[in-house]
Amino acid sequence: MGEPTDPARARSHRHGWWLLALVVACGASFPFLSRMMNANERPRLLQAVALVDHGTWALDPVIAGGIDPGVDVARAPAEHGGGLYPNKPPGATVPAVLAYAIQRVWCAASGGVPSLAGLTLLARLFGALLPIVVLAELAR
Repeated sequence: MGEPTDPARARSHRHGWWLLALVVACGASFPFLSRMMNANERPRLLQAVALVDHGTWALDPVIAGGIDPGVDVARAPAEHGGGLYPNKPPGATVPAVLAYAIQRVWCAASGGVPSLAGLTLLARLFGALLPIVVLAELAR
């Protein structure tokens, strides 16, 4: 017969499987294709590109390249520069900035070109999946 099961080890093992299931469930819910990107997300991703590449919160330098910002944007009054901005708070832009900076470094090292689809995936990992995993661990 085998050794008696250590309750702490069994609990840790169950927690590992639960955490893996949580990551798979949350990760599988990501629509990875850029054509499925919602209007809430696109301006925030473009704002991350504008911040990293141009040092501005305005989307204008990025959309000048022909990228459609979607419908969730607003133009600032002329006395405030008249720039185009997402019409949502910038909280979700912060993990997207980190994601885009990492993507730029990776692409520079590998000879690739940053893509909106890659940025979408990384921003969802840093802005959604990673906080869920951290909170799950803290709740343990």
